[in-house]
This record gives sequence, structure tokens and C-alpha cells, in this order.
Amino acid sequence: RNPMDMGTIRMKVLNDDYSGLSGLVNDIKLLCNNAMTFNLPNSVYYKTATDMLNCLDEVVERAKSWEMSIKAAHSSSSREAVRFGVSNADPFEALRSQWSGAAEVLDDYDRMKNL
Repeated sequence: RNPMDMGTIRMKVLNDDYSGLSGLVNDIKLLCNNAMTFNLPNSVYYKTATDMLNCLDEVVERAKSWEMSIKAAHSSSSREAVRFGVSNADPFEALRSQWSGAAEVLDDYDRMKNL
């Protein structure tokens, strides 16, 4: 047996226990697989786990895309700031156009820590 629950995943996120996306994904898969192993197929837990697994690949691809956008924004803004002597450029302009709520996620993360 290898138990996993949302509370544990939440605490691991808030405590920065995941060194990368793969650890989080593995725990989510474990959570879902456990739910599907120990619950009947017509239960809300089984159905929710199935739904989560079905969209997990898309979520991972989006997260990787956002990560690449963040790295590119940081890299390009650092080069531009040095090149033009500008320090107030928005390094996340491209990311904001792809994901309008990007900045708010960081605020939500800080609020989650205080729950």
C-alpha cells in the first residue's frame, strides 16, 4: 500500500517539497490510482479520479509551456534590461498574453500558505 491524499499533496506544494513537476504528477497519479483501486466504478471518487487522469496530460503540457514562457521572459528581460539600461520592463508580458491570470497565481499561492 502506498497512501496519498489531497491534503498531503497540498502540504507538499506549500512546503516546496516537490523538486519538479514530475513529483507532483506522480503523487496525483498515485492518488487517482488508489481512488480507482479502493472505490467502486460508479462512486464519485472513482469517477473524479478518472476525470483527473484524463486531463492530467493536458495540464502537464500547459505547465511545461508556461514554465518555458517564464524562463524565456526572464532571460529576455534580463538581456534587454542590461542592453538598454532598463530595469522596470515587464518580463512576463508574453506570458500574460497567453495566460491572463498568471500574476494572480502567485498571490493565490501566498494566500494558500496562510490557510
